[in-house]
Amino acid sequence: MKPSLREEDPKATDYLAEHAKACEWAKANRDLIALRFLAILGPGEEAWDPGSRETATVSEAALVQARTKLAERKVVDIWHNNVERIPWPPAPPSDTNLRDATNSLPIPHHMQPQEHVYIHRKGAAPTYDPGTNQPLSLLPLPGSRATPTLILRPTFSATTGYGAHNALSLAHGAGRALSRAKALSSLTSKYKDPSVLLKPIAAPQQRDSRSMGEDVHRGTWVICDEKDLVYEEVPEAYKDVYAVADDLVKEGVAEVLGWCRARVSYEVRNKGR
Repeated sequence: MKPSLREEDPKATDYLAEHAKACEWAKANRDLIALRFLAILGPGEEAWDPGSRETATVSEAALVQARTKLAERKVVDIWHNNVERIPWPPAPPSDTNLRDATNSLPIPHHMQPQEHVYIHRKGAAPTYDPGTNQPLSLLPLPGSRATPTLILRPTFSATTGYGAHNALSLAHGAGRALSRAKALSSLTSKYKDPSVLLKPIAAPQQRDSRSMGEDVHRGTWVICDEKDLVYEEVPEAYKDVYAVADDLVKEGVAEVLGWCRARVSYEVRNKGR
């Protein structure tokens, strides 16, 4: 968590500026993907019109309208692979959860010396909005194609150092139980016909669905024209999302609010189709 680039290094600023550009590109790319989906799912909505065009010129006014409507629909917008420079250690929030005038840090109960450090998240999600530095009210924890996405709320307490215990981060998904190579080599014999994996598959380890709704374990349809990728992403290749969530709750860094289930998982299409 200590800086890997010394702040007096003149190259550090250039590196981080290029990194910031990459993050902004990723954010814009996510917006474009969302816009294209909305253009299909909500035909007739004028705001999604730019998403239905690939080569036609789009007016600036149409882009502004699309961005505004997209912002209204966003629930969470984060990076889970990035480097971030932040004050450390985290300051505890006040009893009233007020923010200081700069909107950058919670008002602390007591002053404590801080220094700037770099957090490198690789497959981890921040517990706060990097744009506003406000705590996130919810955070998705995706499972596999056979299990739901659990909805978490990051929690902060003195016991966890107000985020220091988990580096202001949470798991961004259940994580792989089998490497891609292992999944491909070991599961091709089990699923001789890869088309079976394109249909909803029930979770191998069922939880009591009465409290979560019987629809929770029905799996998702998959759109993918890459045979190897279909095998690499089988449900058995991933850890139990409930066990991962249980560990986070046990550590006091999150609580489970609910769940949602994807209807379609889109991987890759053959351009010729």
